[in-house]
Order: sequence, then C-alpha cells, then structure tokens
Amino acid sequence: MIKKKRQLYVGLDPVNFKTTESLTHLPLIKIVPTSFKKVKQDLVQFTCFTHIIITSKSTVSLLLGYLKKLKISLKEWQTKTVIAVGKGTRQELIKNHIDVAVTAKEETSEGIIIELKKLNLEGAYFFWPHSTLSRPLIRNFFLGQQLRFKECLLYHTTTATPSFLPCLEEFEEIIFTSPSTIDAFLQIFGSLPQNKTLTTLGPVTALHLKKIVFPS
Repeated sequence: MIKKKRQLYVGLDPVNFKTTESLTHLPLIKIVPTSFKKVKQDLVQFTCFTHIIITSKSTVSLLLGYLKKLKISLKEWQTKTVIAVGKGTRQELIKNHIDVAVTAKEETSEGIIIELKKLNLEGAYFFWPHSTLSRPLIRNFFLGQQLRFKECLLYHTTTATPSFLPCLEEFEEIIFTSPSTIDAFLQIFGSLPQNKTLTTLGPVTALHLKKIVFPS
C-alpha cells in the first residue's frame, strides 16, 4: 500500500483544491469586511455600472450581503457583464445565480486585463470591489485606457492564529494560496521549514515566496 503524502493547506477554502494525498486544512488568514458605512457610498451607485469585476470568492458573499442591505436586488446584478478571475470565483458566482460573461484563464490581475482587452469597452462603467491588498494593475489599466470605473475596498485579510498548532514535522508539503498566507505562516511559525515541499497556487504567490526564499 502506497503511503499518502501529508499536506498542510493554509488558505481559506480547499474545496477546489484537487488532491489524492492526505490533506489537513489549517486556515492562517481570515477575511475582515469593511464596515457597511464606509462602502455604502460606492455601492449606492451599483445600478449605474455596466461591468462588474470579481477577483475573489470572498467578494461574492460580501457584495451580495451589502447589496441586500441597500435593497438592491440580485436581478440588478444579473443585468451586468460579470468578469471573474478564475474557475473557483466563477463557480461561486454561478452558485449564487449570477451569470459570468468572461472568466480569466490566468487567475491573476494580468489575466483579467488580457480578457478586458478583447472586449468592446465603449461606454463601459466598471465596478471593481476588492481587498485592500490587491495590486494596482487593474486600476492602472483603467486609467491608462481612460475607462470609467469605481473601485471599492470591500475587505482586508489578517492573520488568524489557530487555537491549536500542529507539529510541522507531521507534514511533507505546505500549500500556500496567496502572499497573505505566506506572511501569516511566517508570523505564526517564525520561518519557513527547510525540509518541506512548499507549494504555491498562482504566479503571484510563487513570486512572493521566491522573494522571501531568495531575497535580492
């Protein structure tokens, strides 16, 4: 019998992570929503937008909740052209009865921009709700192309220290899902282990890990 590799997944949700190994979920970050009072001014304009860019699964539930508070119906969202950052975000939108017009093949801001360049954007007015830690690439694209847009700082991520920390010696592989998970790991455990496989999901996370492992 082949012994399964023991993997430690430190991101928020492993539901879309396919593995045949023995997976342990230890979320090291948590989502902290921006107060409704702070985002209300951005959200009251929702009916004016033609395109909605969704760059994370977390955005979907938060935005739905805030729109409900404003009594903006799901049908209103369904009239928009929705662009999703990747398959996981697309699935989350569809699960909530929101059609997705475009899904970025590369699950990054760069991937979103590639798809936007293929569209007829005449008269477009974009809404981009996102994390405070999001890179400015999409904003810079809008500015460079002189497109109308509104961005909304919907949430931020912070370290979530578990009540119980497993012994890292129990695992052969650690899976990081974002730069925030790497930073949280370092904050909690102090350093990256030298004798483990460190797996990153996505090029942005990979680059962040590389900068830590091989600082210039």
